[in-house]
Amino acid sequence: MDVLLWEYASIPAFPYEERTVRFESLVEETLQKLTLSETPSIYFHYSARFSRDDVAAILRAARRVRPNGTYSFVWINTQHQVRFYDRTPDGDGSMRRGTYVVAGPRQIYLSTTGDNSYRKSMGTPQVLELNIRSERSDGSMVTSPDLKALAVQILNLTKLNWASNRLSCRRADHDEICG
Repeated sequence: MDVLLWEYASIPAFPYEERTVRFESLVEETLQKLTLSETPSIYFHYSARFSRDDVAAILRAARRVRPNGTYSFVWINTQHQVRFYDRTPDGDGSMRRGTYVVAGPRQIYLSTTGDNSYRKSMGTPQVLELNIRSERSDGSMVTSPDLKALAVQILNLTKLNWASNRLSCRRADHDEICG
């Protein structure tokens, strides 16, 4: 069982300098509240790189609660300059939503937008750069993480995946327009 972990709502603001201590306490408190197997796979998603101290604190806290877990850190980089294009004649030039490109053993680019028959957009959509670092309970690194599963996981977390099962709607002149 995979667990996606992060609680935002109940966390009061705190000074940036306290982040490492706060991460450690947040992870420990949250994992204690969850019903988990003895060997869970837990993913921490973030949009800014954690420092080595932050990662060490998070792992320390997680291992206090579930020492036999596998812990993965997924860095979601939206600030890169990489673009991908689909040159097939039936598309609009952008990669179809859900397409991913493997860039390395622990890195993919994932299109969470792109060609959508319900909604046309201007410009070239930017794919997400996803980097994963996974560590087993013995401290060894997972050298070949399942990148397809990572792509599916991230796509499932996007609003676009939820919204893809219904027509795109917007309001104009007090009338709802869908389609």
